[in-house]
Amino acid sequence: MLKKIILLSLIFNLLSLSIFATSISKSQVSELIKAGKIIPVSTNNDNSKCIMLLQIDGKKFCSLVPLDEKPQQNIQKVWRKIKFDERSWKATWSNNYPLSNSVVNVVEYIVNSENINAWEELITETSITGENVQTANKYASSFISNKEMKITSQIFNSSDQETFYEAKILNPQDNKVIEDVLTRAVFIQGKGKSKTLYLLTYSKKAELTEKEKTKWLNLLRESKV
Repeated sequence: MLKKIILLSLIFNLLSLSIFATSISKSQVSELIKAGKIIPVSTNNDNSKCIMLLQIDGKKFCSLVPLDEKPQQNIQKVWRKIKFDERSWKATWSNNYPLSNSVVNVVEYIVNSENINAWEELITETSITGENVQTANKYASSFISNKEMKITSQIFNSSDQETFYEAKILNPQDNKVIEDVLTRAVFIQGKGKSKTLYLLTYSKKAELTEKEKTKWLNLLRESKV
């Protein structure tokens, strides 16, 4: 058996796709790759069809099909209070796992009428705790400068403690926006050497209007760590 294939967290996940850990056999991976259902992450590929991002033996791949998802039954919140809009949202997936000498906790929310494997809007709350965690502005800069996906971006305000930014993920074939991502990053220095980066992200599989952008930036700002 391969080691657990861990779907990349928002540290690496430029598409903000479903994030979970699952076990899959080497033969299953091989067959999916041969069938063209799992492909390497590349700006030459049509990333608009990517359902999940995975890390396999240190390399990044895009799965075009949903894999067997086994979320935790007991969902533990990461942020103290999330400000949602007027619709009914539900937490559908939660997990925590070690990554680069840190511990990552993730919870994902979708609108009640949507499916986690075919969502149009997604809210993700994340915490990354460890000794080498990036500050808010360094995280934002590394996120938007990643060269594996084609991105246009802007940072609304930036400091070590708190940063808001937008990342528009483009289809490299036609430069159309396939996902618009708004993130609030909050960095907190804990006791001793421990540090925590809190991320709250709203994602939509379409370009946001200015009205939508203003609405969700305000909701992110009203949420509490």
